[in-house]
Amino acid sequence: MKKFALKALAALFAIVFLCMFFSNTIKTMTTAKVQIIALENKRFEEKLAFTGGILFENPTEVYFDDTPEFPLMVESVLFGPGEYVKEGDIVLTLNTDGAQDAKAKLKAEYAACSEALLRLDAENAFLPKESEIARLYHEMLLKNAAYNECMFTAMEKGETDASALVALKNAEREKAEAENAYLECAGTLENGEKTLSYILERNALAEKMDALLNSLSDLIHAQDSVKAISAPSSGFISEICCQKGDAVKAGKLFSVSNPQSDPVICITLPLGARELEDGARVQIEDSVYGNTRSKILETRAGEMGRKTVVIEIPDEFLKADSFALKRFMQEGVNVTVTYRAKEATTIVPSSAIRGRSGEEYVYLIQNTWEGILAQKGMKVVKTPVTVIKRNESGVSIAEDLAGKRIADREDRPLSDNAQVMEYID
Repeated sequence: MKKFALKALAALFAIVFLCMFFSNTIKTMTTAKVQIIALENKRFEEKLAFTGGILFENPTEVYFDDTPEFPLMVESVLFGPGEYVKEGDIVLTLNTDGAQDAKAKLKAEYAACSEALLRLDAENAFLPKESEIARLYHEMLLKNAAYNECMFTAMEKGETDASALVALKNAEREKAEAENAYLECAGTLENGEKTLSYILERNALAEKMDALLNSLSDLIHAQDSVKAISAPSSGFISEICCQKGDAVKAGKLFSVSNPQSDPVICITLPLGARELEDGARVQIEDSVYGNTRSKILETRAGEMGRKTVVIEIPDEFLKADSFALKRFMQEGVNVTVTYRAKEATTIVPSSAIRGRSGEEYVYLIQNTWEGILAQKGMKVVKTPVTVIKRNESGVSIAEDLAGKRIADREDRPLSDNAQVMEYID
């Protein structure tokens, strides 16, 4: 009897064991498997990609101030935007061949005047080249001009201005004295009128020849001075306003970066873009230097309500032998800015957020106790959440669920209060 009882008890235990084994096996096969995520509060981060340009603050601008006296052409451009120049380096060379025609014209005019002067002297060889009558004639012209000026002044000031009237009377007297002196000399000089005409014509030719020589000298100097245009200071070329073959006109030729202000990267943010903080981390992408860290210096108000972000350019890009700025000015600058929210919130993996926009929810994990032997289990509870920000890797929500556990990456569809099991990758 005792042996029979022991056998029955052993058989009972075996039956219970088999029932539990097959029960757990069936449960394992029919229960959804999920990855359990423990939530925590932290500042939301997002990587934002932009393409920017280079900004030069207050560059030194080089101008061709006056309209050229002769045709000028750009012969060569020796430096381009983004390239480093030293003070005195030649940036542009100009073709001054157009000056040849202008010089030839001046020389021809001078030769014609010279021949006319020789011919005039030959025709009047018996007359003096200088004469008292010519001096008196010139003096008479000066006194007449002074009288006219005093007369105009007296008319403007009126009869009540005594000083203007006195000046007019003195000018009238001096004018009369000069006329009388000229007429007296002309009456006593043999061939006086012819001598005067000859001297005046000769003086006019001589003055014109002097003016032509001065113009020719200025033209030669101008031709030499504009053959090469140099950089006024050391720095990076920020702008070239002409190219080979262009006709040179009055205006800006090129610009050089300000020695007191390093160039910066500028990004114009689209409307509605996230607000980026000064000092935020930036990664600059370059084919030569790779990915280089930088930071936001400031954010400025731009046009049409759009903001401009100013980013510092690392020192290695600003070395004289670096062509990084040239590449950036040709191709643009690709940067990645790390956005960080100002306050910490609960961050949920994007894959764990379910539902339509405005009706998002997550499945919270809750422990359960079930079965005859009160076995521990888990179920999911549908919990609405409010999305603040999202990106590919995470979602910031308004609810504080720090310390809670949620279900993610389930192997089959879930429903509210469904039993779940954890799986490990």
